[in-house]
Amino acid sequence: MGTTFFRTSDLAKELGVHVNTIRLYEASGFLAPIPRGTNGDLGMAMEFAYQYLAQVRVERTYAESALEFLERWAAGRTMDASPHPMHIRQAGPPS
Repeated sequence: MGTTFFRTSDLAKELGVHVNTIRLYEASGFLAPIPRGTNGDLGMAMEFAYQYLAQVRVERTYAESALEFLERWAAGRTMDASPHPMHIRQAGPPS
């Protein structure tokens, strides 16, 4: 079975992003260098893009968890059922 090639515009449409976003991701190193056919079409770009999107989703989940923790912490609530409220105190100069 031969290799399927996708145009940048097809890949962008499939992923719901602008074509320049695909080019930016490749140029920035978020996508591995994409093999191109003789006419400039993208080769394995779809697979690379899906791998990248999966990684972004994992990182977003971590960031949202951290944000939730920090919001609770700032409000003086902990994740457990501890009856003791947390307090943020300003650090003073070392003694």
